[in-house]
Amino acid sequence: DVELAFSPSAKECADIALSDDQLSLKLKSFVEKLGINNIRIIKKIERLSIIINTLLTSFEEAVVHQALQSLALFMWCFYSRSKSVPGYDFVKNFGYGFFGPDKEEEKEEEKQWKTILRRYNYSNTDSFDLQVAQTVENGYVDEGPFLDEARKLNLQVVASKSEKSITEAWNIYHDSFDNNEKEVVSVLYDSFKRNVKYISPLSLDGTVRLFRELGKDELADEMTDLYITERKNEEEIFDSSDHHFSSHIKDKKIIEKFAVMHDSLKKKVTKTIKDVLSKIAGKDSWGQDDEDILSSASPEDYYALFKSGKGSHLSLYIDTCLNFGRFTNASEKQKKIAENATIALRKIGKESVLNAMRVKKYGIKLETKKDLA
Repeated sequence: DVELAFSPSAKECADIALSDDQLSLKLKSFVEKLGINNIRIIKKIERLSIIINTLLTSFEEAVVHQALQSLALFMWCFYSRSKSVPGYDFVKNFGYGFFGPDKEEEKEEEKQWKTILRRYNYSNTDSFDLQVAQTVENGYVDEGPFLDEARKLNLQVVASKSEKSITEAWNIYHDSFDNNEKEVVSVLYDSFKRNVKYISPLSLDGTVRLFRELGKDELADEMTDLYITERKNEEEIFDSSDHHFSSHIKDKKIIEKFAVMHDSLKKKVTKTIKDVLSKIAGKDSWGQDDEDILSSASPEDYYALFKSGKGSHLSLYIDTCLNFGRFTNASEKQKKIAENATIALRKIGKESVLNAMRVKKYGIKLETKKDLA
């Protein structure tokens, strides 16, 4: 007639669920800091951590550390139902700019969540962390975008070994109550300028929002302009429709200036059909811009491209164009691409018996033998 409460500690659960290899020891420290006493969640963390750790073998240790730290946190928040655990969306939106509540009254539970994150030494959610969060949501690693963000972070880590990193600069703000506004502004500003090529749009947003709160609008605008100038060749940064973290950027001027920059880059870059086909040939994905360029090209454009092409890529270009017309629900633009490419191939086929044989393998038939005369 004895009732026992089974309530193992996070350490006990970690010891049960994880082994003693190097990766498991890292995970145990994160599990214990967060107080995760759910073995099912710990095993989920372990499964994805093995995949992530394998992908990041050639990266700086700091990148691996951040990936595993964020994975444990996001997994805990995503699968836990307790109100004492930080809300998943709350953590995804937790950034450098979160120096105070965005609304007049902050909920009591959010105050407690911030305490947990500080204790866990989690200061912000950046674009790499959001890729980790996406991994948690999907249950697998989308290697392309995940490694893209990992490489960007890796460059920043390498650069910060010889320079004072932006994270260290933020510690001057977070780690004291000193009356040191001038120092905070100066150190953040100097660190920002040194690391501008490695700073994510999210970090830019957080720094700029802090400066605006301190009444430093001119410096905030200057940093935004500097960021755009230094990163002007990275078109994807300014494309809000192509970013999973764009919705987390709050500063209105950054949003406006990014939009202007993106529009100007689109106007400057005039892609040819060769540019588009070299990018999408042999793949199952393309953008609306790609389709627009291909559909606006004339049969003469395709003729010039096919006639000048030599090598294995030529077949890929032709097949890609013709495939647009084979889709079950092909749009008018897609049909136009295939139609104009077909006209070009027929023109080529009429030039000689040899070329007629060459275009035949693509399913292009000439109407009569007289066409070869």
